[in-house]
Amino acid sequence: MTTPPKSEEQERKVTGKIHVRGEITVEPSEEEKLLREATSNEQQTKDNESKWIARATLGLVTLYASLTWWLGCSTRNMVNYSHDQLVYSQRPWVGPELGETVITLRENDLQVQWDIHFRNFGSSPALKVKMHTHLFAPAERPDFVQIEQKIATLDVSQDGEFNIFNGQSAPNRGFSSARYDVETKEAIKAETFKLVLGGKIVYSDEFGEKDHMTTFCVIYVPSRDAHPESWITCPVKDIAN
Repeated sequence: MTTPPKSEEQERKVTGKIHVRGEITVEPSEEEKLLREATSNEQQTKDNESKWIARATLGLVTLYASLTWWLGCSTRNMVNYSHDQLVYSQRPWVGPELGETVITLRENDLQVQWDIHFRNFGSSPALKVKMHTHLFAPAERPDFVQIEQKIATLDVSQDGEFNIFNGQSAPNRGFSSARYDVETKEAIKAETFKLVLGGKIVYSDEFGEKDHMTTFCVIYVPSRDAHPESWITCPVKDIAN
């Protein structure tokens, strides 16, 4: 004998099963909404504060790094400046000590003689000093551009090297290799022809950083009336480094 199927209502009554279809939506109360909004605002405020603190920290770190770098550069520059000032004040300075008669036109043999003293005006010895003096041929219009180039490239190796202590002088005397004829001598005395004397000094110091060079150039001025022979500077750039 077959038992007929039970209806859903009968099955519910017998088994206690309940079938629910659809979704259940629970709306929060106003208090819960306000609480959630306050919590969200508080969290956003904390996030903003965290971002601001992170940015401020990064800015301070960057500022500190920049300040440290600047202080390091300033300290290094001060050390270099102090060292340069010490070297500048204590190094040797060799230059010509030009008297009244640097160049003399000798009457007896029609030669030109020069007499120059090179003095160390600095505070420490000038080492391995080498110098060379050159008398340029008399000319009506000397080419001072060419003369300046010639002086800068004078070969000082042909003369021996020596040391000049601070305050000490070293004489440098020479004669022209040529003997000028009477007409040339008279032209020089009348300043129709000009005599130019140039020189170059190279030396080092105990600091050993670099070699130094001094150049000079003078033009002979003949005696007039009661004035003895003298000189004026050439229109060239003298070097003293």
